[in-house]
Amino acid sequence: GAKQVLRGMLFVVLIIAGIILCNKEGKKANDLGADSADGDSAEEMPKLTKAEELKILLMIALTSLGYCAYSLFPKLSGAGAMSQTLPQGLGMLVGAVVISFVFGKENPFKMDKKNIRIASCVGLFYGIASLIFLVSIARNGMVNGFILSQLNMVIATLSGIFIIKEAQKIPLWRTALGVIAIFAGCILIQLI
Repeated sequence: GAKQVLRGMLFVVLIIAGIILCNKEGKKANDLGADSADGDSAEEMPKLTKAEELKILLMIALTSLGYCAYSLFPKLSGAGAMSQTLPQGLGMLVGAVVISFVFGKENPFKMDKKNIRIASCVGLFYGIASLIFLVSIARNGMVNGFILSQLNMVIATLSGIFIIKEAQKIPLWRTALGVIAIFAGCILIQLI
């Protein structure tokens, strides 16, 4: 009903607010005087050419389309999650090779062994997460499965802080508030 849709939208906004709190850096006090006369910060982003902007927009469009298809096709096909894993893995492999040749600056076949090992571990973990996501879609439905997958932001944020010990660019209170908002939004949306 309308109440459920309204509550669902409110909880999605709560999740988005949590993600923004965890990621968006505020202006630091020591940077306040570093602005130039035209109001831009002293450390400006490099200017992109029109061709570079178009490449970026094309990559965003293709990856967004691919992610939508990745989430939607298993549900539409009615096949089980396990039978979808190999075709999706092959599709991601082909997509990664194409993207690395079209958008990459280095030859992907000239990586050193350490980078190959790290990339392989990341790929393995992503494969496990992908399989769990597909099982979740099959059991919980696409909307609920996707919302639950956003809890990975909580895990990634907490492991970055406590396991990897990444440098904190955002105050810990904001990160904690963001994690709580994401977690609360994901859980509350399941209850409606």
